[in-house]
Amino acid sequence: MKDLPLFQSLYQDYCRKHLDRYISQDEVEALVMMTPMLIVAKCDGHIDTKELLSVIENLEIMYRIDDDPLNDLSPTEDVEITDDDLKEVEYFMQDFSVWEQRLLELHKIYIGTDIEKKRLSLIMMEAVADAHHEAPKDAVEHVLDENNTTWGKNISETERKTILKLCDYLGISSEAALANELKRLQQPQTT
Repeated sequence: MKDLPLFQSLYQDYCRKHLDRYISQDEVEALVMMTPMLIVAKCDGHIDTKELLSVIENLEIMYRIDDDPLNDLSPTEDVEITDDDLKEVEYFMQDFSVWEQRLLELHKIYIGTDIEKKRLSLIMMEAVADAHHEAPKDAVEHVLDENNTTWGKNISETERKTILKLCDYLGISSEAALANELKRLQQPQTT
């Protein structure tokens, strides 16, 4: 992904804007992977600490599982989140709207036609929305549990609509293999 002209342009623009601090291409790549989660986290107008922690933990999961995205999604070890990690994401979110469209376009390129990357993006967006109401690690496990009868009750209507809109944009909605996962999102939950 780092070789793409769109990535290089984004990286150079981001570095120019943030001359006061160094950011590596790996860090920008991490932001690309986090973009759908960040959009979901901020869609209700604010991002709370639980949502930020969930974004960071989910990113750690995405990196840990490398080439086999669904091999072991459930976080088995606690991810150590530092104050610096939290500050970095909060700092980035201050001007997220400036970068959002290009980051989202790069995320779309990243997942391409890979069904497992698309599934992972969907699961992580759902987990971030769910994390607003519970611990981030529990949110991932909650979303992954196919027998969970309370799934979706923690996801607001705004979050649900945002996830569905992102799924359309990213090409996730058109995947027949993800129909069941998307179906539960499309049905408003009753409390």
